Amino acid sequence: MTVVLVVCAVLFLLIAHNFIVARLFHVELEPDEVHYVLTEDRWRLAISRYRGAPGGRAEPVILCHGLGANRYNMDFGGEYSLAKYLHGRGFDVWVAELRGTGLSSHPRLFSRQQYGFNFDDLAWRDAPAIVAAVREKTGAARVFWVGHSMGGILAYVFLQGPLADSVKGVVAISSPGRFVRTTVYALFRQWVRIASLWTAIHLEAIGRFAAPYITFLPEFVLRTSINVSNMEPAVVRRACANLAANISRGVFLQFSDWMERGDIFDQSLRRNYTEGLRGVKTPMYLLAGGGDALVPPDSVELVYRLLPEGDKTFRRFSVADGARVDYGHGDIILGVTAREEVWPTIAEWLEERSDQRS
Repeated sequence: MTVVLVVCAVLFLLIAHNFIVARLFHVELEPDEVHYVLTEDRWRLAISRYRGAPGGRAEPVILCHGLGANRYNMDFGGEYSLAKYLHGRGFDVWVAELRGTGLSSHPRLFSRQQYGFNFDDLAWRDAPAIVAAVREKTGAARVFWVGHSMGGILAYVFLQGPLADSVKGVVAISSPGRFVRTTVYALFRQWVRIASLWTAIHLEAIGRFAAPYITFLPEFVLRTSINVSNMEPAVVRRACANLAANISRGVFLQFSDWMERGDIFDQSLRRNYTEGLRGVKTPMYLLAGGGDALVPPDSVELVYRLLPEGDKTFRRFSVADGARVDYGHGDIILGVTAREEVWPTIAEWLEERSDQRS
């Protein structure tokens, strides 16, 4: 009986702690609209919109978060929002959230939606539904896609399918075309063992629990995901509390398999998405952080080399290449200097390829 009471007390304290943290570190987002779309397998996806002004850019821009993240990845509010920045440059901006993430449908006890989905579901069900919804609601024939990490990998994949002609251009930020074993790999393998025991890795709860203490971790730990010198401590804490999203076991194990094999495959292992990049002709801007411990620049530059000749650009953001800092995986979006160094290159690339709305 005593053990049961202790367990209940600990659970209560954890829930109370995360409840307080969620409110203390909350970042308020105020999009103009929030739209919902159903995938073919009945998942409800949320897309937050910053409506473009009359006379702005004709093609809407879809922003897509990475693995274990949600809309805050691309729309952190205020001066750290890439979504608002691009909106300020005249674009109609749509911030997408994939299944099980943010405002989109979450698996619930006894519901038909469960954490059994994998990356192929995101690429062939979620991404097409998002692109189709944005085209329908705006009347645009084509869209731009801007993805961070896994959000960019999604573009690599669905551009190898029937959706390719509806995408005018892709900006992939820290999105590898082939996985390499870095020093972070051993840590990732430990997470895989945990993931194989549960239906999902519940990063939302972990992130909220860790948020008040995250900046006290040793720098070498934080450097696996960010360049600490390029992140405001308050932003790191708020990102930990708001940005983290649960990861389905199916998605996580598929990523683990890619790390083992190197190339990116579909779930059946019959289709090699890495090799499929050789046939992708959509214009693409590829960005990499010089200090990215999760996705080394070479794994992004590989995409540039695999793509056929045409409209393609690769840029490494490092001190050696003229940047102020060696950007990490997270601060290439949310870093102190990202708004001045990284975001303008994205906006300029999009502007050069977009039409003016009549």
